[in-house]
Amino acid sequence: MFVKLGIKMGQQQLLLIVLGVILVAFAIVVGIRLFAVNSIEANKDALVLDSINLATMAQQYYHKPIGMGGGGKSFTGWDIPTVLKSNEDGSFEAVINRNEVVIKGTGVQKELNGDEITVQVTVTSNSFTVLRSGDDDDDDGGGNEEGGDDDDDDDDDN
Repeated sequence: MFVKLGIKMGQQQLLLIVLGVILVAFAIVVGIRLFAVNSIEANKDALVLDSINLATMAQQYYHKPIGMGGGGKSFTGWDIPTVLKSNEDGSFEAVINRNEVVIKGTGVQKELNGDEITVQVTVTSNSFTVLRSGDDDDDDGGGNEEGGDDDDDDDDDN
């Protein structure tokens, strides 16, 4: 077929080799991009897990009586343990109020557009809400997760 068009056998083989090299290069670029995206998502997931762990610790402090080293229905006095403020996933800081704690985690990686990976967990006495960076807030869920126990019996102020 190529011979009729004036392309000799050597040129046909050369074209096939060039085409093969282009396809392999394209596959490598796509593979690297997919790896980067999966790595970023893994960092976000790890930050979420670490933040939820910290949220649970804050809720335990809230519900524990003052005499046992807790907050006695207050988050005041709780802080992120020093060894957990930074790990291989990122760093964490907390803004603590009497009835709410906001934990912000910043990942060790960056989004593909260069933005920081962040996770924010808002903790109350019986629930928490997770907001991940880069997730849409418009759709149902939007990457937000809610957790915690649903018993309302601990909302009384003593």
